Amino acid sequence: MRPGNGFAMFVVAIISSGPGFAACTPPRYATQLAEAAGELRLEAQSTLLRGLANSLRSALGDDNSVAKASIGGRYAIAAAGGLASSAYSETLDDYFCVLGEKLGADATKKALLNKERLAMRATLLKYFDAGRWQPENTEARDKITDALIAETSAPPLFNMAEIDAALPDYNFDTLKISEIFGGVKVGDLVGVGACGGLVYRSIRQIDPSVLADLQLVPVVISKWLAGDRASAKLDMWTFVSSQMSKQLTTASNIEKLTIDKPLISCIDNAAQAAEQKMEEKKADGSAHAVLTLQPSSVKS
Repeated sequence: MRPGNGFAMFVVAIISSGPGFAACTPPRYATQLAEAAGELRLEAQSTLLRGLANSLRSALGDDNSVAKASIGGRYAIAAAGGLASSAYSETLDDYFCVLGEKLGADATKKALLNKERLAMRATLLKYFDAGRWQPENTEARDKITDALIAETSAPPLFNMAEIDAALPDYNFDTLKISEIFGGVKVGDLVGVGACGGLVYRSIRQIDPSVLADLQLVPVVISKWLAGDRASAKLDMWTFVSSQMSKQLTTASNIEKLTIDKPLISCIDNAAQAAEQKMEEKKADGSAHAVLTLQPSSVKS
């Protein structure tokens, strides 16, 4: 099977966006700004819950009022991949913003940096593509490995010492990141009884280790800009593969459910609540938005 068809849309989005090398700020996943990452957690939860609702609809079918079904965690793989690709791409942008300030003294250099930033973002999105990490898509993952074997280095674009001197030294506290993205507690993000507990159990399937290697981003940038693309891409694929393999394992648990329309409606409402809270968070800039749902009588 082929990776998800949404990849092309993601590529269009990243090519038309970017920091423009202006108003550089430290990555929000660095220790001093880690609390601000709650917005993306809500985004990941929304993605997960929409995927879960779609899985339930597919299992129920059009004509059944009640169905017994076993569902896996494919929706959790998609949510984790989206969370990770957003976090790594955003962090990449933050580093390139600083490089643009320090190395982009002329228009040619600035344009070159932006071109390489987009190339690295496209590579990350390809590696994190959720379709590639569905359990049966081993062939899609093997193709990346084969491509890496054939990868060749390119002429250096900048001197590595110059790049390393320009890259800022941010501190990524991976323990704190894990607490933020993995520390779902009763009453924190969802009511314990929401949708028969299915919302809570599903959110717990997002493995926060997908953000464990953010501190390696400047190392990869340095290798890439110094011409060693083969090594840079191998590093990128290694940490993506390691993290998403863990997510694949986490999401491989099969849960047997009694599915009906009220359960699906409950999950839809949970997704809508996450989306609403995410929009409120964007609007007011608060660091600690909390998503709460009333306990539901729906049983799974």
